[in-house]
Amino acid sequence: MAKWIIGFHAVEEYLKTQKGQANLYVTSENQRTSNLIRLATKCSVPFRTVGKEKLVKLTGNNEAKDCALQIFFEKNIEVHKKDKSPTIEDFLQKLEDEKRANATILLLDQITDPHNLGAILRSCDQFGVDCVVIPQKGSAKESATVLKTSAGASRYVKIFVVPNLKRTIDLLKEYNFWIYGTTMDGEDLNKEKIDGRVALIMGSEGKGMRALTTQNCDKLLTIPTCGHIDSLNVSVACGIILYQFYINRSN
Repeated sequence: MAKWIIGFHAVEEYLKTQKGQANLYVTSENQRTSNLIRLATKCSVPFRTVGKEKLVKLTGNNEAKDCALQIFFEKNIEVHKKDKSPTIEDFLQKLEDEKRANATILLLDQITDPHNLGAILRSCDQFGVDCVVIPQKGSAKESATVLKTSAGASRYVKIFVVPNLKRTIDLLKEYNFWIYGTTMDGEDLNKEKIDGRVALIMGSEGKGMRALTTQNCDKLLTIPTCGHIDSLNVSVACGIILYQFYINRSN
């Protein structure tokens, strides 16, 4: 089994923490790719120089332009790891065991664009989000595009895929999380004091949060704006809110 990672930053971050077999492909040797080759050599990853058309053909991805990393997995090992992967329940119990009073969790309600997911994961890494929860159905998942757009941040952000977002919200409430939703007519984000264990829900690119999700929020927030269009891109909005959460906790 194998998968591809594309994009300079995503490849760089993977090579810094590389485990298992991999092959590095670059289309030319320049300052950026020379750094990748140095990292690859350091962790005994072979590299090859190929043409851009060849790289696109190998990866099956038109966004593969300068470099790509091919990662190999043994199927039986991968299945075993998947079965033993921590769950959101394990994560919440660990918070309880450590008696952590503060935590930030992001729930994504049917974010389908992998570019948006990648950008959101980048913000999560920057602003100290403890983990991200994604529904099993109707949402973008980890992919080469997500890895590239996140600039490698997805390597550092815990992601839990759950079968039912509503049940996860109920579980978070059992662990004393305050659930924030986002909507155009919510309360002013700047006036909210963020403290304790909080969860933020971001809705889909076109429709926002689903009705059932909205009904289970403790409070709805909105970003005060002064522009002429009716909304921000979901990844931009998510970054703004997470930043506000971050500086609110820091003060």
